[in-house]
Parts: sequence; C-alpha cells; structure tokens
Amino acid sequence: MAENRRPGQELKPYDRGQICGEIAAGASQWQAARAVGCSQGAVQRTMKMLTERVNGQSMPRSGRPRKTTADQDKALCDRLRSQSSILLHVLRQTMLPTVSFNTMQARLREENFRMWQKKARFFLNEEKAARQLAWANEHKDWTVAQWKRILWTDECSVEKSAGQQSEWVYRASKDKWKPFDL
Repeated sequence: MAENRRPGQELKPYDRGQICGEIAAGASQWQAARAVGCSQGAVQRTMKMLTERVNGQSMPRSGRPRKTTADQDKALCDRLRSQSSILLHVLRQTMLPTVSFNTMQARLREENFRMWQKKARFFLNEEKAARQLAWANEHKDWTVAQWKRILWTDECSVEKSAGQQSEWVYRASKDKWKPFDL
C-alpha cells in the first residue's frame, strides 16, 4: 500500500484504519508508521484527528471563497452554448467584469468546456447517400484480384499559412460534434 502513495500525499481511509489497528494492537507510533509507509508525524496527526473524522474520511476544507455564484456559472455556460465562438475577454466584459480571466477559465473547466477547432462537416443528402449505397452494393462481391486493379487516390495539397485562419469555439466535451457551429 505504501509504495502507491507519494511522499506528502494524504492518507486514504484504509491507511488511517490500519494505523488505528496497529496502535490498538500495542504498536508504537514509529512501528505503525513503518507498517503503513508514512511518517511518524502522519501517525500522530491521524490519532489526534481520530475523534473528528467519520470513517477515516478527511474533513472538508474551507478553501478560498468562490467569486461567482451558481446562477452566474449557469448563465456563463448558457451564453457559451448559444454563442460558442464569442471571445472570452468579451464575455468577461459583458457578463462578469469583476471576475478575473483565470476564474472564468476555471469555471469553464469545471463545466467541462474547452476550446475546439471548428470543423467542416460535409453535407450528405439523400441523393448522394443513395448513389454511394448503390455503388457499394454493386462492388460488395468483388474479388481481391478485381480490387487490385483499382488505383485509389486521396491526395490533397496542403499549404502552411495559406487560406483562412482557424476558428475556435467553446464547447462542453459532450457537445463537441453537435451540428451547430461546425
């Protein structure tokens, strides 16, 4: 168990229970620390906090107070769903001017929003689909010798820094391929 834990990493409830078991069995703090693979100070803190923890779980930490409310976070996400190509600094100026740019990015990460490059989706209508299906049905029983006579070319030319610049949109990961903004 100890080799899976990095130095300074928080103890898991199992490790805390193992410490309590070692101490209850009469082991010293040093022996308990060695058995679990942690420091003697971790054993001391575990025993000191024993009565305050429930099932060995860590106590909630206060952390820094949030700068945005749940309603503001929801409004931010709703706005990005409706205007996914809006620039983040414009969004900040219009919606949350008192919040830092980093805080806005953190809120978007919490909601699994990230930037995706806009993709061009080729349109497949009924007529094209019917033609492709007919072609596939005509050739489905071909032999390997017949397919070897076909020359497949799928070449394209690529020029660096030519053409339009890529456009980026904000999307939740689950909405990456939805048809809007493609």
